[in-house]
Amino acid sequence: MKRTKGICKIIMCNFANWIRNYKIYFVVLTLVIFVLDNYTSVFDFAQQARFRVSPYLFPFCFTHPFMRIVIFSCVIFLFSNAPFISDFQLLLLSRTGKKKWYLAQMVYIIICCFLLTAFLMVLPIIRNISMIVFLKDWGKVIETLARQFDIVHPISYQTVSRYSAQEVMVYTVCVSVLLMLLIGMILYFCNILFRNRSVGILICAALVLLDWFVYITGNMMLLWISPISWIQMSNMAYARERGFPSSIFSIACLIILNIILLLSTYFVAKRKDVVEV
Repeated sequence: MKRTKGICKIIMCNFANWIRNYKIYFVVLTLVIFVLDNYTSVFDFAQQARFRVSPYLFPFCFTHPFMRIVIFSCVIFLFSNAPFISDFQLLLLSRTGKKKWYLAQMVYIIICCFLLTAFLMVLPIIRNISMIVFLKDWGKVIETLARQFDIVHPISYQTVSRYSAQEVMVYTVCVSVLLMLLIGMILYFCNILFRNRSVGILICAALVLLDWFVYITGNMMLLWISPISWIQMSNMAYARERGFPSSIFSIACLIILNIILLLSTYFVAKRKDVVEV
C-alpha cells in the first residue's frame, strides 16, 4: 500500500509540473492547429449540406501521412527527455527509492498516452459540438464524403466501406495508445541505456519516416515492419486477404513489444546509476 501511494505521489508531482513545462503548451498548440484544420473540409461540407456529423472522427485523424508525422513527432518531442530527470525529481528519487521512482515514470507515460489519445478524440467534437449528432454508425456526411474522391478531405473510403464505426474506433484507440507507449518506452529505454539522448530520438524518427516511405513507394510489404502505418485500419488485411498484416497481428505485436520494453527498461533502470543517466 505504501509503495502504491509513493508511486501515485510521484505521478501527481509530474502532472503538477505541467504548469511550467513548455513542452505541454507546444504540443497542445500544435495539435489544436493541425487537427482542427484536418477536419475543416468535413464540417464545411456538413454545413453546406445541412447535416450534422457523427462523432466517429478520430480514425480519420491519421488518414493523411502528414498528420501521422505531426502527431507522432509531437509524441517524440513530449517524451524525448524520459525518464524526466530534474532537480526536483532527484529529490523525489532520494526519498522514494530508485525502483519506485522509475516505475512511477513508466506509469506516468502510460497515463499520458491515454490522455493524449482522448485529447485527439474529443478536440474536433468539442470545437464543433453544435454540428455533432450521436448515431450508431458513420452517418450521411462521412458516408457521402467517403465516395467523393474529387473533394479534398480526410475520410477514408476503404475504412468506411469495409468496417463499422465502432470497430474502427476501438481499433484506432487501442493502436494509438500502444504506438504512443511504444515511442515513449523506446525513448525511456534508450535514454537510460545510452548517454546520448539522440539515439532514442533517431530510432523513433526512423519509424515515423518509414511510414512516409511506405506511403510514397506503395510497397505494402514494408507494412510488416512499419508500426506507425498500422494506425490506419485500411492498411490492414481485410477479410481473408494475405500478404498484409492483420489488425489482430498489429495489436498483438504492439502489446508484446511494449511488454518487452517495459520489463527491459525496469531491469536496466534498477542496475543503472542515476548519475550516469
